[in-house]
Amino acid sequence: MDRLFDFMKEVRRITLPYGYGRERLKAIDAEEMDQVKIAESSGRTRFSEQFLVELNRLNDIKVFADMLRNADEFTGETMHNEPDFDLEIRYKGDDVERYQLWLGRRGTLSVLMNVAHTHLVYRVPADVTDRLILTLGVDD
Repeated sequence: MDRLFDFMKEVRRITLPYGYGRERLKAIDAEEMDQVKIAESSGRTRFSEQFLVELNRLNDIKVFADMLRNADEFTGETMHNEPDFDLEIRYKGDDVERYQLWLGRRGTLSVLMNVAHTHLVYRVPADVTDRLILTLGVDD
């Protein structure tokens, strides 16, 4: 019986970082994120590695975990303007994901795209946009 519980705990540990039913967007707890690096975007076709800010504290990166967790895929839309920010998110276990963020104004949606899956675009809720604006120190 103990072996069965150990097996179940191990399966949960392995699958916990991945959001249920999301193949393309990792909905992960903030505790699994190690670092978020932020750069001003240099355009949709390029990912800037000239990071202006590196966040390591749990309170600072929690909003980015909420951003991923609450993002909803929306189809049929393409972004015609350039992204505002390039984000590199590092997880425990050395996983890295890169996103481009079109930051909305206060009270509006933002748009997010994983650079590895440019055909998928996600909407970020207005309340998370407001928290991102505060965290990024962007004047509205």
